[in-house]
Amino acid sequence: MAASEGKWEGAWQRTTELRARRNTRPLALACVLPRMPRIGDEGLRAVETHQYRPGPITPLDRLLYKVWWEPLGQRLPAWLAPNAITLLGASGAMASGLLLWAFCPTIEGGAPRWAELLAGLLVLFYQTCDAVDGLQARRTGACSPLGELLDHGCDGTCLTAFTIGYCISQQCGLGVLTSSALVVSWLPWWLAQWEAYHT
Repeated sequence: MAASEGKWEGAWQRTTELRARRNTRPLALACVLPRMPRIGDEGLRAVETHQYRPGPITPLDRLLYKVWWEPLGQRLPAWLAPNAITLLGASGAMASGLLLWAFCPTIEGGAPRWAELLAGLLVLFYQTCDAVDGLQARRTGACSPLGELLDHGCDGTCLTAFTIGYCISQQCGLGVLTSSALVVSWLPWWLAQWEAYHT
């Protein structure tokens, strides 16, 4: 721990100096941008010592890693940032939901078949990016708590787009069915995040 404390000693000093300067803020700035809770020293140390723990791997995951994700991940250029892959995949996932929603804003009439096919391909693109970003991070040594947070945050956001797309394809309408589908999709995700945080 002594070596890592030396590494971060300058950061702790800068943090202390910034906290001291924060007490002298113009009133107009304080009204527009109120002070938000900040990560304390203990939280910064926890970020420094964070270790990623992957979840269980299914037989289908093993097959896809061997056949598709690992060969694709090895062909990615080393300069490509894992977080860029995460954001690219999330953009595809959001585009799939928005595409279907553009054709059916009331979630009742259904979208054209070509739009549903394109949305499905965008979901596969997202899943590929979601698997390959971690491989790229480990391959380039760019693993970080920020990357994990970004990855899980994008997963949670994309879950809404997927659920809305599903409800459009099933013509659920704006009502109890769509609300129930959103709760059913969000609840396991939130419980998994809670478990990861508390265990």
